[in-house]
Amino acid sequence: MPYDNRRPSGHRPEDYRRRPASSERRRAPAGTRKRRKRRYRLRLRAKVLLVLLLAFILFGMGRCAASAIRDKGPVEDTSLAVADTDQAIQPKDIAGHSAIAIDAKSGKVLFAKAADEQKYPASLTKLMTVYVALQEEKDLDREVEFTADMFEGLAEKDLATAGYQVGDKATIEDLLYATILPSGADAARALAIATAGSESAFVDLMNTEAQSLGMRGTYFKNVTGAHNPKHISTAADMAKLLRAGLKNDTFAQVVQTMHYTTGATSTAPDGLTLNHSLARYLDHFDRVMTDPPFEILGGKTGYTHEAGLCLATVARDRDNNDHAIVVVLDGKGNAGNYYPVLKDSAILYDAIFTKIK
Repeated sequence: MPYDNRRPSGHRPEDYRRRPASSERRRAPAGTRKRRKRRYRLRLRAKVLLVLLLAFILFGMGRCAASAIRDKGPVEDTSLAVADTDQAIQPKDIAGHSAIAIDAKSGKVLFAKAADEQKYPASLTKLMTVYVALQEEKDLDREVEFTADMFEGLAEKDLATAGYQVGDKATIEDLLYATILPSGADAARALAIATAGSESAFVDLMNTEAQSLGMRGTYFKNVTGAHNPKHISTAADMAKLLRAGLKNDTFAQVVQTMHYTTGATSTAPDGLTLNHSLARYLDHFDRVMTDPPFEILGGKTGYTHEAGLCLATVARDRDNNDHAIVVVLDGKGNAGNYYPVLKDSAILYDAIFTKIK
């Protein structure tokens, strides 16, 4: 069928006239254009202000909701007023990532900050090493001879030692003090092997004991606290452990002793002189604090690069002889300076023993 170039009916010729070029089109007067631009800018500003206003309202609502959640949340998420007074310790006042304070007698939680969050416990592990050794060993005068396997891997991991050598002999009692005071990994390993035959068998005993104490966030992989991604605990669990240990007279005496001398060794005929890693810090606090209402009696320090500063202590109220336990995990600093976590502990002890009367 031939192409029909006829215009469709109903179309007028003028419909096909060329549209004028843009330069030929009629432009609005200058005054009208200015008014249009002004209205556009006003509308744009109004929209921006409206968006900002809505954002401000939503932000305020979010803050209120978060505040309401904190007020109704668990202990870890709130400040904890001490003794129902208007004074309170805020979580932000404590620099360590995790912290807890409990009454040593009742176990009542007095303060908590991320206390159930799993962290690396570093050498606080040795509290469990000593606790289990005391559960298993009844003869504290039994002598243990140091063998090469008791030192395996300690130097490579740069772990602190008490100063024993292969062939040295030490009593179980000496090993308890050597494990806690200078945080001796050699003594901890000797305790484990002498008690259970191997470190792995002793670690099984540690994990069993942890479960019996209700330490549900804890799992041990070694007796020294050397870093292992699966070797974890919580501030709350460590407080439970220290509280349980303090019920044993020997355990309590060991963790609260600042200086001790062991029996003779091959390199120390007069015995090894052991100083608690806390001793010099407590001496400093006694000098700089004016009549504090508490006395820190002892505890255990710990540090690895991954764990940060760790500290578990027990303190006594100078007036009423009440006792409290504070554990701080993942404090910022290095092994040569435990002041940050000791300061956190002092803040909590001061609040507890000043306001709970």
